[in-house]
Order: sequence, then C-alpha cells, then structure tokens
Amino acid sequence: MSKLRQKRTLFYADLIKRRSGPRQVLKACEEMGELMQALSRYDSYQSAKRRHAVHEEIVDVFILLEQLCMIFNLSEEQFNRIMEDKLRKLRAHMKTWSSVEKKNEIKS
Repeated sequence: MSKLRQKRTLFYADLIKRRSGPRQVLKACEEMGELMQALSRYDSYQSAKRRHAVHEEIVDVFILLEQLCMIFNLSEEQFNRIMEDKLRKLRAHMKTWSSVEKKNEIKS
C-alpha cells in the first residue's frame, strides 16, 4: 500500500469513527446523486468548467467508495477478486457485442 493510500486509510478510519458508518453511507448516496447531476449536465461540447465539475464529483464519490470499502469490510484482496470476475464477465459480454455489430453490418 502506498504512503498516500495509508494516509487516506488512517484519515478515513478517524472520519468514520467520528461521523459514524451509517452517516457516511448516506453521504455516499448524496455524492453519487451529485455526480449523476453533473454528468447529466455535461456533454462533450461543454466548457472546461462543466468538465471540472464532473471531475470534482468523481473524486468525491471515489473518496466515499474507499470509505464504504472500510465500512463494509471489503478487503483489497476481496475487491480485486470481485473486480477480476466482473471484468472477465464484461470481456465475455463484449465479444457478443462484436458479433452483433458484425451481423448488423451484414444486414446494412
């Protein structure tokens, strides 16, 4: 674990202890809603200001996601195992997209 990650982990542990896990779970829901709003306002032709707003909300959600991992005792090993499984399924699903796209090209 990097020093930055260690610092964040210690900080999050203190924060969760002070504010309580359930309160941080609600905060995570709030931040995810703010990210949804920022994304819904953004399109690729928007200003740097709107893009920055999306960046800010992504980081807010990431901070809360790291806390949720701690609150729900999701270890890095468990996280990585689940992530690999999800990515494997996504890769398999993407292969079906390619075959569907090829079929659509043939029909056109």
